[in-house]
Amino acid sequence: GLMQDVSDLNGLIQQPDLDLQSFRPAILYINGEYWGIQNVREQMNWRYIDTHYGIGKEEVDVVEDIDELKTGDLVEWDAFNQFLEENNFSTDANFELLKERADVDHFIDYMLHGIICDNNDWPGNNNRHWRERSPEGKWRWLSKDFDFGFGLRPINSVWNSGDFTTDMIEICLAEDSDEYYNRPPATLLLRRIMENEQAKNYFINRGADLLNTVFTRERMLQRIDDLENTFIPEMQQHFDKWQSGWNGHAANVDVLRTFAEGRTAEVREHFADNFGEINGQASVTLN
Repeated sequence: GLMQDVSDLNGLIQQPDLDLQSFRPAILYINGEYWGIQNVREQMNWRYIDTHYGIGKEEVDVVEDIDELKTGDLVEWDAFNQFLEENNFSTDANFELLKERADVDHFIDYMLHGIICDNNDWPGNNNRHWRERSPEGKWRWLSKDFDFGFGLRPINSVWNSGDFTTDMIEICLAEDSDEYYNRPPATLLLRRIMENEQAKNYFINRGADLLNTVFTRERMLQRIDDLENTFIPEMQQHFDKWQSGWNGHAANVDVLRTFAEGRTAEVREHFADNFGEINGQASVTLN
């Protein structure tokens, strides 16, 4: 993944703070019969939290979207959303209260990840969050299910076009949308964070940092090449199993490349469009 391993960046940016789903491709046989490629993935539920944080099932709340309970109860989640609805966070005092209830820097990384990848089946869907059931517990978010991102289902264009122009910042800050993917409860926390000038500046600068390092055009294209090379030796046999010899993987991978070619520059424009604090772009060389 682009955010999970940044060792190739040689310390240019610290490891993004995300709860990401590890995976590895596997070739499946059932009773000796070839069954194609399966991607083995971590379960993004209480088991993930237990594995990575040592917090057991009885000690955690896990909630999907606004009210779909997975583990624990909704008491603290409902109270947190009421707190967001009833307060303004432009003052540092209120913003400190917010930071006691949610891991804000982590949430900003979580949102920027989905925004830049154009995960437009979200944040009103596939938005899963968790909190340790303790006085110190803070809400965190599980990054999962990016199927519609990277140009597969762009809002501005047609299916599998690689269109990179969707303004996900605007979508994730919408106040009154009736679309399933960005209804007001799903955008509430980011809107509240934007009320605080310092936090808004951090969001903008963090986005710039990620675009300049993790999400450069060259790096995304290299990751696509690496993944394609992993799957190519197995691809024809997989298609023969399921598609009677048809193999259109090359054209589909080129859709990913189309998205990667244009997305970074496009998102920089989206930041300028959405934030009056930004009045242009400049090339800066740091030594």
